[in-house]
Amino acid sequence: MKVIKKIAKESILLFVCYVFVSLFIEDLSEFLDVRQGSKGEQTEAMVYGKTGVKDLFGDLNYIATLQMMDQWRNPIKLDSGTFVQLTKEQFDAVEVYETIPVYQIGRSFYSDLDVKGSFSEFPIFLLVWSVYPLGYLLYVLLKIPAFNRWLDRQDRLFSIFSILVTSIFLGGITIGLLYSYWTAIPVIKNVAERFALGEQVETVAKVGDTYYERSSNRYENSMYYLMLSFETKDGERIFVSKEVTGAVYDKQDGTLPIRYMRDNPYNVFISKTDSLSVLQLAFNSRMMIYYVTIILTWLVSLAFIMMRRKRRTGSYYKGERPLKPKYQKQQSEKQHPKLNAKSKKHKPNSANNRNAKRHKKR
Repeated sequence: MKVIKKIAKESILLFVCYVFVSLFIEDLSEFLDVRQGSKGEQTEAMVYGKTGVKDLFGDLNYIATLQMMDQWRNPIKLDSGTFVQLTKEQFDAVEVYETIPVYQIGRSFYSDLDVKGSFSEFPIFLLVWSVYPLGYLLYVLLKIPAFNRWLDRQDRLFSIFSILVTSIFLGGITIGLLYSYWTAIPVIKNVAERFALGEQVETVAKVGDTYYERSSNRYENSMYYLMLSFETKDGERIFVSKEVTGAVYDKQDGTLPIRYMRDNPYNVFISKTDSLSVLQLAFNSRMMIYYVTIILTWLVSLAFIMMRRKRRTGSYYKGERPLKPKYQKQQSEKQHPKLNAKSKKHKPNSANNRNAKRHKKR
C-alpha cells in the first residue's frame, strides 16, 4: 500500500511538472513567433468597428475590430486575433472603414501596442511557468545520495545559495508590492473621476450584447459585461463594453443610466450604485490583493522597525530600557565566547609588555 501511495505521489508531481513545462514551451514559442513577426513589414487592415472596453476598476482599452461584424456584438466574445488594441491617439484618429498598419502573424493581427504588451507580459509568464519545474528538479536531486554527499562538502556554496535564495525571496516580495501599488494607480484615478460630477454628462444607454462568465472557484470572481450604446451631445454614437457587478447585470432591463466624461465619452460610469454592488466590489478578488498588499507592507515595515530597534536598544520591543553596561558585557560574552577568550589571553601579555618597557627605561 505504501509503495502504491508513493508511486501515485510521484506520478502526480511528475504530471504537474509536465503541465508547467508544456505551458512554458507553448508561451515561449508564441513569444518567439511574435518577436520574429514584429521584425517584418506591416500590412494594412480595415477597421470595421471601434469599441471601448472598461473593467470594474477603471482600466480602459481601445479596441479596433478587423472583421465584418454587428457593431452591437461584445468584443469580449471575439477571438484574440480578430481585433487589435490601439492607443487613445490612434483610436481617435482612425475612422470605421479606414485602414491601419498591423502585423499579421499566422492568422492573428497585432498592433504596435499589442506587440509591446506581449514583450512585457511573456517574460512574466515564462518566469511563473519555470518556478515549479526548477523546484521539482531540485526535489529530485535532493533524493540522490551522491548529490547530498557533495552538497554536504560545499559549505561555502550552501551559504552563498542561502543568501541568494533569501535575496530572491525578499526581492520578489518587494517587486510584487511595488507592482501592486502601480496597478492601484488607475483604480485611484477612476474613483477620483467618478466623483468629478461637474465634468460628467448623464444619459441613458441601450444595452446590446451581454456576456458573463460565472466562476465556481471561490478565489475568482464571475465577470459580467454589458455592451452599451449611446449618443453624446455632439451626436456621436459611442459603443462601450462595460464590466459591471452581478447586481447591476441582473437588474438591467435593456437600458442603463450612465455618466460619461466630457473629454472622453468612452470613460463611462454607472449612475446608480446600490449597497449590494458596493459589497460585491469590496470583496472582489482584485480588492483582496490590495488588502493583502497593505497587510504585507505593514508587516515588512514592522520587521524593519523592530530590527533597527534591536540594533539600537538590544530589544525588539518599544519601551524596554537598554541593558546596563555590566549586563551588556555578560550578554556579549555569551554571544561571542571565542572572541572574549582571545581578548582575555591578550590582556596579560599586553600588561607584561608594558612592565618590561618600564624596566628598560629604568
